[in-house]
Amino acid sequence: MINFIKAVVFIIIFVCLYYVFSYISLPNENIKQYGMYKTSLYEILGEKKDTIDVVVLGDSLVYSSVSPMEIYANYGYTVFDCSEAAQIFSDAFKYYEVAVDNQHPKVLIIGANIFFRDGDKKPYYNKWQKILKNNIPLIIYHDNWKKIFYSHIGRVNVEKGYRLNETVDPSINKRYMRTTRRRSIIPSVNIKYFERMIKIAKKNNIKIVLLGLPSQKSWNYSRHNAIKDIATKYNVEYINMNLIDLNIDWTVDTKDQGSHLNYQGAKKASIYLGEYLKKLGILKDHRNDPKYVDWNKSHKIHLRNLENK
Repeated sequence: MINFIKAVVFIIIFVCLYYVFSYISLPNENIKQYGMYKTSLYEILGEKKDTIDVVVLGDSLVYSSVSPMEIYANYGYTVFDCSEAAQIFSDAFKYYEVAVDNQHPKVLIIGANIFFRDGDKKPYYNKWQKILKNNIPLIIYHDNWKKIFYSHIGRVNVEKGYRLNETVDPSINKRYMRTTRRRSIIPSVNIKYFERMIKIAKKNNIKIVLLGLPSQKSWNYSRHNAIKDIATKYNVEYINMNLIDLNIDWTVDTKDQGSHLNYQGAKKASIYLGEYLKKLGILKDHRNDPKYVDWNKSHKIHLRNLENK
């Protein structure tokens, strides 16, 4: 009986500690406003209000290709990857609403791969991932101690949504963007969410850019044609990095045989994106602005993480 009581007490203590550390690991400063559910889902809430210039929505191609720290180090612009694996358009829209409400960014970049993902066929693991984030976020953020630091505003994500990975798993430099007149099908529900994004963007004076990120497995010319049509119809800018010479070497710049970029590939994509943002002429260099001291801290930790890899 005594052993049973000890076991029950141990379990109670363990559960209490687990939830305490789950709460601590949340990357946000707005816990009271948004609650554990939203703050565990939306890492951008960890940023000081109205300090993000550019929001990037999308799936794993975004958090594997766009390194906000590289852009900040070279141009001083603040970019945040609001992305998750196999993100669907409806979830991207919710993230967009939260980001606009808290940050009022000047530019919205949409990783165009999400246009082709049918929300009704969402992978089962995404559903369970959200349930876990909702109830026990420590499972998702168990490694946050390596990518956050504490400041006067709360818990801050060092990589700003990017997932640092220096693994090299090569692919051949094959020609995967073969020209065709075909067009991939875009689910109508995604167009509806995109139209809602456009309305919010116009209301808040946000520039929208559609972005095809480098991937031998996710991109082809049929998808390029479909996104080009969308960009023309809705009068938004479209950049397809798969048709631009970024000097990507698929034998060393990919972490999974051409599906996603590794850090070396992401550096090349991010520098190109930073140069594009510079040419827009609407963003400021924040590197010497005292308001952005936490970004300078994040960059130092980012460099230290690279050295320790």
